[in-house]
Amino acid sequence: MIVNIKIQYQKGIKFLLYSFLALALPTLSFAQKKVNIEQADKLFFDKKQGNAQKLLGNVKFSHDKAVMFCDSAYFFSDSNKVDAFGHIHIIENDTMHLFGDTLHYYGNTQKVKITGNVLMQTNSIELKTNSLLYNRKQNVAYYTGKGEIIQKKENLHLTSKIGTYNVAASLFSFKQNVLLTHPDFTLQADTFQYQYAKNKAVFISPTHIQLKDSTNIYTENGWYLLKKGEGKYFKPTQINIKGKEITADTLFVNQKENWAYGISNMKVTDTANAVVLGAQYGYMNHTSDSIFLSDLPYLQQFKDSDTLTFIADTIIVKQEKDTLTADSAKQAPKRHIYAYHHVEFFKKDLQGKCDSMVYHSADSLLHLFKNPVIWSGINQMTADSMALKIFEGKIQQLILRQNAFICSQTDSLLNFYDQISGKNMTGFFKDNKIVKVIVNKNAQTLYYSEDDNGKYIGVNKAFASNLEIRFKEEKIHRIVYLTKPSAKFIPISKLEDNEKFFKGFKWLANQKTDDKSLKSRLIQ
Repeated sequence: MIVNIKIQYQKGIKFLLYSFLALALPTLSFAQKKVNIEQADKLFFDKKQGNAQKLLGNVKFSHDKAVMFCDSAYFFSDSNKVDAFGHIHIIENDTMHLFGDTLHYYGNTQKVKITGNVLMQTNSIELKTNSLLYNRKQNVAYYTGKGEIIQKKENLHLTSKIGTYNVAASLFSFKQNVLLTHPDFTLQADTFQYQYAKNKAVFISPTHIQLKDSTNIYTENGWYLLKKGEGKYFKPTQINIKGKEITADTLFVNQKENWAYGISNMKVTDTANAVVLGAQYGYMNHTSDSIFLSDLPYLQQFKDSDTLTFIADTIIVKQEKDTLTADSAKQAPKRHIYAYHHVEFFKKDLQGKCDSMVYHSADSLLHLFKNPVIWSGINQMTADSMALKIFEGKIQQLILRQNAFICSQTDSLLNFYDQISGKNMTGFFKDNKIVKVIVNKNAQTLYYSEDDNGKYIGVNKAFASNLEIRFKEEKIHRIVYLTKPSAKFIPISKLEDNEKFFKGFKWLANQKTDDKSLKSRLIQ
């Protein structure tokens, strides 16, 4: 708002006054431009103020592309200084307006100190404070008491104890008790920068941000674009969204499009579902409630004191609500987990691997495809594909489809292995230990017999269509033939190498991943 002050000249006195000013105050030419008196109702010298010129009524000064209006002022010609009082209004380059109650202006350095109801206005920004220092040469304003910034177009309001306003660079720097409110978020920080021409917030100290969707962000380094709702945050950063905690060395978040992705040491903690996911790269879509992980990804499911861990080349997690049932709002969302290539999983007394895996929480079945193998206690299980039923963190059932095979090593020196094979098998577990196996079609068993002294005496081989095997301490304890079997016993002395193994036997213990290798992948 530019204030136009018009002076109506009075005949006689006004003419003499301005004639005197023209003679007594010529514009001097040296390095610093002199402050010019443009108008005043009254002017006289005040010896008490160092022979300063005192101006009263409708006072106007000009200096280097700026004009200043006030009610009264002292002008110190020797030092090129102005002390002004009442209704201060400075207009600079027709774009910046500065208002206040009291002003001290140093013309040689072009420094302004203005106090009392200070208001600084540009085309898009308002700054309010009680005391402001403004360097016109540098185009920078400072306040050290509480200041308030308003950007009406963006509905942005900010307060801080200390602030710097670089007008030329369109940059605010704030310190101490920084509070920023916006329709989309609220921000609290100790030190903070705002590039208002770009609508860009820059974080350079511990900063807490709460988005309108209740997402909470803690960061110490990063930036946020207000219009796009997009931010980039660097370590250490923590985001809490929809019950999930996200950390990474670098995090990108788009609030409006509802996605986020992390690079390097990304970790997602889902406390409600007792799940932790991690990877060197991860993408989250909050609208579809899905997570994509690659580059050394892993997933951990915690239950009581046990943990089930998956690793793979790629892991995808999706959640969906059942919208068909009447009480769907009360039901937990269905979770789907997909893992592709070089899949491995670990649990207390259980380890396995396969090429790909699918898990559906609706039926609690873990489907394993392409050359799956599971090690449970001393037993190794293989098949063309498998389905593992896990309920409340415990294995209940294992289904082996096509070329099912279970074996365990009885003596590593003699290369003896107990073996069970068949077309399909179903294994039953108690406390994560195998207790029973039902073999359907082409059932075969091979197990070693010992005497009372633990010495091997021979091999029992049996063949039947279907059979049931009972285990004790994960070793074959009893075999029930559901159809008439054919069986034979081979004494150890007559056992040939080609009779030691069924077709399809392969011992894969050397493919197990050790704990050290697994732990090196986990993000702390």
